Amino acid sequence: MNNKTCPACGGPLIQKSRWQLFLSGMIFMIIAIMVMIWNPEFWPLSFFIFIISIYLIAWSTHGKGLWCRQCKAAPGLR
Repeated sequence: MNNKTCPACGGPLIQKSRWQLFLSGMIFMIIAIMVMIWNPEFWPLSFFIFIISIYLIAWSTHGKGLWCRQCKAAPGLR
C-alpha cells in the first residue's frame, strides 16, 4: 500500500513509471527538434513541445515520478 503523502496538501501520492516519463520526454524532445529543423514556421508549437519534454524529464528525475491526487501537482517540482 502506498503511504506517501503530499507535503503541500497531505493527499495521497501515486507513483508514475519513471522510465516511461523519461522516455516520453526524450521522444517529445526529438520530435520538437526535428520539427524546428525541417519546418521552421512551426517553431512556436515545437518550442511548446520542447518545454513539455523538459518538464517530463525533470518530473522523472527530480520529481521521482510522484503525483498528488488532490492538488494535481508533482511535489518534487515545487
